[in-house]
Amino acid sequence: MKTIYVTEKMKKMIQYWFNIFTLIFIPFLMIHFSSEGFISDIFPNGYILIGLFGYLLYFLYIAFLVGYLPTKLIEIKTISREQSKS
Repeated sequence: MKTIYVTEKMKKMIQYWFNIFTLIFIPFLMIHFSSEGFISDIFPNGYILIGLFGYLLYFLYIAFLVGYLPTKLIEIKTISREQSKS
């Protein structure tokens, strides 16, 4: 696991932009796939509940990849300003 040392302000900024990214990017992907007929190709004949379930699984998969996995690969630790100068 790689450790990155940042200040408290930087850590809050990383979390802020990360939340914005996940709130905008994941729904954009879901809208993109639905407009391409992604669900209607896999589930024809109006299996809308299966399609919605597939979306839920897809959403959870992307949330796992983007949200959980990086926390296991990269550890972000905060340091004070005095430690960063030394």
